[in-house]
Amino acid sequence: MEETAKTLRFMQFYAHEAHNLCSGETFFSDHDFLGGLYPVYEDAYDSIIERMIGLDMEVDICGINIDASELVESAKFKNVKTSFQTLLKTEKLLCKTIEEYLDKYSEGTKQLLGEICNQSEIRQYKLTQRTT
Repeated sequence: MEETAKTLRFMQFYAHEAHNLCSGETFFSDHDFLGGLYPVYEDAYDSIIERMIGLDMEVDICGINIDASELVESAKFKNVKTSFQTLLKTEKLLCKTIEEYLDKYSEGTKQLLGEICNQSEIRQYKLTQRTT
């Protein structure tokens, strides 16, 4: 689950950066959409971290944050369209990662992870509409 937490933290940081740096003729809609994403990612990240702690898993929160920050640095915001493409790619990776280890957890944890994927698939649709 640590990889999921890191991915969500990256998405939170990256969406916030894109929100702050977006510009151009689609500024208002992009700024609003991206502004709604990063708190969603933060809430999902928080749920994962709390679940890990509740399950007595070892959690390296500082390491997760450092790794996520390094991913943001390597992703380098270029423009709004590229940021939407990066988020779409990462949303797909998020679901794939969760699906790979979903069967290892209790029903409650499966529901939490399943809901994260459910919401991700809704965002994937919206991001796909913006990138085409």
